[in-house]
Amino acid sequence: MRAHDASWTARWVAWMRALAAHLPDDERLAIDPFAADLTWPGAARVAARPRLASALVRFTPLRYNVLSLQLRTRAIDDAVRAFVARGGRQIVILGAGFDARATRLGLDDARFFEIDHPATQAAKRARVGASPARFVAWDFERDALDRLPAALAVEGHETNTPTLTIWEGVTMYLSREALDASARAIRAYSAPGSDLVFNYFDEARVRSPRRMGGEQLVVSLMGEPFRSGFAPDALGGWLRERGFELVRDRSYAELARELLPRRRHGGHADRRLALATVLAA
Repeated sequence: MRAHDASWTARWVAWMRALAAHLPDDERLAIDPFAADLTWPGAARVAARPRLASALVRFTPLRYNVLSLQLRTRAIDDAVRAFVARGGRQIVILGAGFDARATRLGLDDARFFEIDHPATQAAKRARVGASPARFVAWDFERDALDRLPAALAVEGHETNTPTLTIWEGVTMYLSREALDASARAIRAYSAPGSDLVFNYFDEARVRSPRRMGGEQLVVSLMGEPFRSGFAPDALGGWLRERGFELVRDRSYAELARELLPRRRHGGHADRRLALATVLAA
């Protein structure tokens, strides 16, 4: 990403979330009232024009992106609610981007810790205003991840209390080395009973220019190219080596069959969402 500018892919995701307000009722899974304030001004103006926005999400290729993000957002929201329902109170959003869960979900008993690049975090705080989240500015290109648990502790995070870590829209942009360092840092600050929820691309998709299509070109032009994926049948082993047990790993196609009407069940097979729990030391 550009060193002194907020993440462009985060702005794109915010636009997709803003456009989701114009989906048909049975396709709207998670509404983000803050999204329009976090995207580009021109994109926000488009999202504010009901007829134009409705046409975009119904009749153009943007529909796929909007629905894909609806599935991802809803599934992670559900994981957060389930964690809090069983008594969890600490939620870390790693690479938070323009995620608005700390405000949007209204979970007053939960403490949110948002970790992201200083430029992205500053842009978010300037536009959203007051937030219950505790912010940790972090340059993932320069700051050593083994220092992250200490930085969280300064903001009040307790390593002896279960934590849910949300790793959303991040793994595909990281190198294999950065994925490993991130997973080990998460394990270091996570007590037994902690969970990790994250989305990823099937590794075969990332390796195939034909299957990536124009999407790789777009994110590359934004300065944030896709770098990594996981082979679904190898993910459990990878996690276990880093102190986690895979609980659930589902394709977006499975989520679509559960959450969307039948007419929207096609596609989404190469995108996946996993939930893991921390193994006892």
